[in-house]
Amino acid sequence: MKRFVWIFLIALLICLCLAITAQADSLEITRVNRDPYGDVTVTWTGGDSPYMLVFCAVDGEDSTVWTVDDNIRSHSYVIDNLAPNFGFMIGVIDSNQNYDIYELDGNNKRFTDVSGIRLTFTLRQRVNGRSSTIQQYSAFELENSMTNGNLYGATIKLSGYKTTQPLPFTFRMAVTLPDGEPLVFFVERGNLPTGYNGGYVYWDFFDFSDLWSYILQAKDEIPVGNYIFYIYMDDGLVATAQFSVGR
Repeated sequence: MKRFVWIFLIALLICLCLAITAQADSLEITRVNRDPYGDVTVTWTGGDSPYMLVFCAVDGEDSTVWTVDDNIRSHSYVIDNLAPNFGFMIGVIDSNQNYDIYELDGNNKRFTDVSGIRLTFTLRQRVNGRSSTIQQYSAFELENSMTNGNLYGATIKLSGYKTTQPLPFTFRMAVTLPDGEPLVFFVERGNLPTGYNGGYVYWDFFDFSDLWSYILQAKDEIPVGNYIFYIYMDDGLVATAQFSVGR
């Protein structure tokens, strides 16, 4: 069995403090489907409600087991915060601690509904009410920003697209941490307006506070090293940009 499967299983067992021998055959994940918009529907049979749904990224030496919902009363659930081009282990646990696990592969798909999209990604900070461009983030300052009110994000611009009519879409923003673990931190649905070459979608200052909060929740610190930013439209990757976090 692959190493990451063992990591997932061990973390799952520790987190749930299983005192009962699990009867995996009483609960079965029957289908995991990613739709064209990037949402993942998990369907299962058996077991007793309420159910808990969790996932863990395949990539990453110390990937976090994230809980999607721990009080599910049905046999199906939609997860919207999985990065489409990465693999994940998905687990369903019932009220008697029976469980089943499914491995979902990444699709490595590019977004092709419009052509010529370019990404401009610039790190920004807002300290004591004043905004400025920076070359890298500081882990110390990011951790302190949880209490001091300073903001650390980015200017994000998608430009050069061409459409002849409004296009429904789902935006997802994600990063990979220095160890390779992916984390989706923003999901939004809307319409790409009609435009020609030179049209753009623009965030003057996108606040990454949720991202830093999620990382602190999972790791108890902001890891130092190189990160990669990903932006998706529907279940296709649009563009990437690299940035770093220093001490």
